[in-house]
Order: sequence, then C-alpha cells, then structure tokens
Amino acid sequence: MAYGGYLIRFGNYTFPDKYIDADTVNVAANRRLDINAYTDGTGETQRNALKHTRTTIEFQTGTLYEYEMDEITDGIVSNYINPKERDAICSYYDTENRCYKNGHMYLDSNMSWSPGGTVGRELIYKPCKFTFVEY
Repeated sequence: MAYGGYLIRFGNYTFPDKYIDADTVNVAANRRLDINAYTDGTGETQRNALKHTRTTIEFQTGTLYEYEMDEITDGIVSNYINPKERDAICSYYDTENRCYKNGHMYLDSNMSWSPGGTVGRELIYKPCKFTFVEY
C-alpha cells in the first residue's frame, strides 16, 4: 500500500503533517534485534536475530502557537494506554516495506516542550523533537 497521507497515528490521533518539518523526518524502520550475538574465533559476527523488529520515528515541528501545541499534546495524551509510559498502539508508515504497520510505541521520555516567547497572551513554542519508539 502506498503512502496514505500521514506518517504516524498515535492511538486514534493522526499527527498533522502540517506541523512536521519534512527536513527533520527520520524513520528507522524494522531495526533488527539480536540476542547473544558474538564474534567467533575467526572474527566473524554470529547473530541470533529475533523475529520482532523495532521502528523509531522522529521529527521536529516548526515553531508552534500555543493552540497548535495544545492540539498536538491533547491528541497524544488522550491516547495513552499507560500515562507513565506515554504509550499507544500506533499506525505508522514503514519506509522499508512501503506500507502501513501497527505497533506498540511510546513517546521518548526525553521529550521537552520549549516555550520561546509570547504573542499577546499566547505562548510560542520553539521547534520540538518528537521521537516515537516501538517496544
């Protein structure tokens, strides 16, 4: 299936493309996971790749008005399965296989929101980096 108009849907909240700075998008699709990999006596790596893979999606927004950040934050927070983990079942575009996949993902714990000034009585937010990591 081709790209369907969104990069990531966190729960039922589709992150609006209009807020994503396209030059900052990075999708690390289907990272292979190993258990007990080692280098043998000939110097060759012996891998035990697991069936489960992990995708990470990261991007930055542009500068946002408070009402725009409220829309994003409300959309994400209202879809948490476990607020302590900031997680949700997500649908995302898999750039390796060129299709949408579902995965259990969390919003990286290093997420920060950085006010950069005001316009009238409204905060303006500096570009924020969002990182969604698959369990």
